[in-house]
Amino acid sequence: MKKLVLWLIFVSVSFTFAQESKVQFGLKAGFSEHIMTADFNDYGYEMVGGLGFGFELGGAVRIPLGSRLSIAPEVNLEYHSIKDPDIDVSLNEWMLNTPVTLQFTPRRYGSFFFAVGLLLDIPVYSKVVNNDNKDNWIKGRKDIYINVIPLGLGFTIKNKVKIDCKLAIIGNTDSSLAEVNHVQLKFGVAYYLN
Repeated sequence: MKKLVLWLIFVSVSFTFAQESKVQFGLKAGFSEHIMTADFNDYGYEMVGGLGFGFELGGAVRIPLGSRLSIAPEVNLEYHSIKDPDIDVSLNEWMLNTPVTLQFTPRRYGSFFFAVGLLLDIPVYSKVVNNDNKDNWIKGRKDIYINVIPLGLGFTIKNKVKIDCKLAIIGNTDSSLAEVNHVQLKFGVAYYLN
């Protein structure tokens, strides 16, 4: 609960800066690649090389803080399925994810930007399925995860379309379900309405 409260404070402070600047609102779509290791101790599963694919839809905001710096919060509904072929177990999840990145555009490369930030993952629906026995499934994770986005790259076209790629990492997190290491590579396109 503390994580969620801190996250809401961070997002609301971001919007406070928007009062005196030209804020842009848009729609976003994207897809993601996932690599996960998870040790489901209580259930006898250990996912070592889980690979997965996901998609997301949502909204994006860009809040300029200056000519080269902006804050870009998003709210996306994401679905992903991560499977480990060695043990035939999959993790299927619907997540509400809210990345907030600080974007910097170097003077020399006016359309390209770099981004760093945080990504909050809130599980909406999650389950772990043993694919050998479809009746043998357990409820998935319910914990809120804060991921670090150590690197994001993007390109803006005529200040209306943003194409970006973000690397998000959850490192060695103990959850109510398992000990998790999770890396996400997210690709997205946002179209700004104003």
